[in-house]
Amino acid sequence: MGKSNPHNDTTCFRLLLVQPEKALAAIQARYSEALRIYVQVYFQQDTEFTNVVISETLIVVWQKKEIVARLDKPFFWMQRVAEKQALYLLRKERKHNNQAWEDEYLQMVGEEHADRKLRAKEIEGLINEALDTLPPREREIFRAARFDELSNQEVMQKFNLTEQTVKNTIYRATKKLRRMLKNVLSLFV
Repeated sequence: MGKSNPHNDTTCFRLLLVQPEKALAAIQARYSEALRIYVQVYFQQDTEFTNVVISETLIVVWQKKEIVARLDKPFFWMQRVAEKQALYLLRKERKHNNQAWEDEYLQMVGEEHADRKLRAKEIEGLINEALDTLPPREREIFRAARFDELSNQEVMQKFNLTEQTVKNTIYRATKKLRRMLKNVLSLFV
């Protein structure tokens, strides 16, 4: 079976509906460090700033607990809230130079930025999780064809299969992966 991604686990968030105080404590314990890293990499600010952003994010989680408890990917939602909280705090801090800072931020977003790297790692993890759900033989054939870039002829020889079997296996695996990743990858677009 596939590896569990702690950022996809909704257990703590579902608990917001029945035991909100306990749930918020669990969310804070489980996700604060990941949010801390995300905010520090993304905004490159000091620890105090990051702690305020995390606190403000948890306040929003509390205020919107009914909605958050029903989200499919609540941690990703928390990341977006943290981004908005950080931007709000930076704007408030730099009122006198707000436009210059926003221009700088927009330029950073357009460049190869840490957020893109974090998202790429998240996507890679999701793809690997999806691959792990395929039957072992199907996974091996798919990896050989798509990741090792072997031709169908080479895959046939490597696994001692007919060409049609190779084609069918790759088609089935691709179809399954697309179905599994369809909704998840739309979060990153």
